[in-house]
Amino acid sequence: MKSRPREQRLIRAIRTQTLIFTGAIIILLHVNFTPKNKILTKASCRSDTIPVPEAAVGKNTAITHLAAGREGVLICRDYYALLYNEAREQADWVAYKITPEMIKGNAKRKNNFKPDPLVPEGSAHPNDYKKTVFDRGHLMPAASCKFNQKAMDETFYMSNISPQYNYFNRGIWRLIEIQIRDWAVELGALYIVTGPAAYFPDSVIGKNQVSVPSHYYKVVMIDDSISVHMAGFLLKNEKSSLRPRDYLVSVDSVEVFTGLDFFPELADSIESEAEHKIDTLFQRK
Repeated sequence: MKSRPREQRLIRAIRTQTLIFTGAIIILLHVNFTPKNKILTKASCRSDTIPVPEAAVGKNTAITHLAAGREGVLICRDYYALLYNEAREQADWVAYKITPEMIKGNAKRKNNFKPDPLVPEGSAHPNDYKKTVFDRGHLMPAASCKFNQKAMDETFYMSNISPQYNYFNRGIWRLIEIQIRDWAVELGALYIVTGPAAYFPDSVIGKNQVSVPSHYYKVVMIDDSISVHMAGFLLKNEKSSLRPRDYLVSVDSVEVFTGLDFFPELADSIESEAEHKIDTLFQRK
């Protein structure tokens, strides 16, 4: 018995809807919905994009993993890498290598602060800091990139900037950056990870609601081919009359405070030994 026209139309409609639904499922299964530059727990830049060579010419392949324990947007530049926290509108960490050659040269500080085009949802803006008591504080220091104009210019992306009280940025923070450069001259290449360690509750600035850190950290590592040496700095975003060495702590202490895991690719035995103390190499001054 043949189906009536109405029943035939209904059967065709069901078949069409089934095909559409099946096709949609197939498409969903094959589409990658992971956002560009997204990282979940472990940060990794391509081996040809991190930070600098021993002689500060070309690019270095020594660092591939520097920190773990955060979600964010991983940004890999020629001379540093960072993990951007879009909720805070600044980096959770910035990692770089500093060599004696990097702090020599004629690169000009142009103070050309600019939004970072690699942040998918938009980074902080220089105007967020206007009419506030905060400096646009560098995490990767501009003064550590005198060897190359591009390196210097890239430190002025707003993803590398964090709100710092001016007496902090121009005071103890600057002195710690100078101390690290002095170590590089004395000891050789250093690996640095730095960023905000904690935030003031409900304290934000600018149209983009940039969170204001209450504390900052730096961790320093040197591998002299015989052993690994580490130390950390942990300090409040405030005026200080103390010396950089007064803020030295173990890397373990910084990890506990921040919830980050630094230098996670080191062998566990080496990492455990180096991170639980302030190496005497960094206590001599």
